[in-house]
Amino acid sequence: RPPEARTYQLKGQVLAVRAETNELLVKHEDIQGFMPAMTMPYVVKEPALLKDRVPGDLITATLHVAPDLAWLSAITRTGSAPLPEDAATKIPAAAGVHLLKPGDEVPETLLVDQDDQALALPSWRGSAVVVTFIYTRCPLPQFCPLMDQRFAEIQSLARADAALQGKVRLLSISFD
Repeated sequence: RPPEARTYQLKGQVLAVRAETNELLVKHEDIQGFMPAMTMPYVVKEPALLKDRVPGDLITATLHVAPDLAWLSAITRTGSAPLPEDAATKIPAAAGVHLLKPGDEVPETLLVDQDDQALALPSWRGSAVVVTFIYTRCPLPQFCPLMDQRFAEIQSLARADAALQGKVRLLSISFD
């Protein structure tokens, strides 16, 4: 029998309502005993809970965390407040951003690795490169921990295939 979901109380502000995917983008306070304050998209299993939700709403909700999914329930509006000035930068896929297509060359980019060493992406030319963006503090199962699991699977498959050995690079870029 799968383990039951753990529950936490969430308090924050709605930055965006995504009815088409049953999600709220919420800038929330620290969730006691679970995670620090941050801005995250949250699944809402009951679409009716999205009705009348608008950006700026201050809310409380119950966060359920199961092994494979996290979602909000019992969403209550407690007030409203002006959106933070940086709210537009918290919403993914901002207008004017040029997205690369498969096969496009990555622009000259210099990163710093965990050992404080410079890493130039062009030095990986000729390799298959898989990139993900994570928060090391993100405990929600359908986000960063899932990406870590998928990367471990890719790493195992690449090591086991002689044609891929040394030709696959996995890159996790952390924002925190």
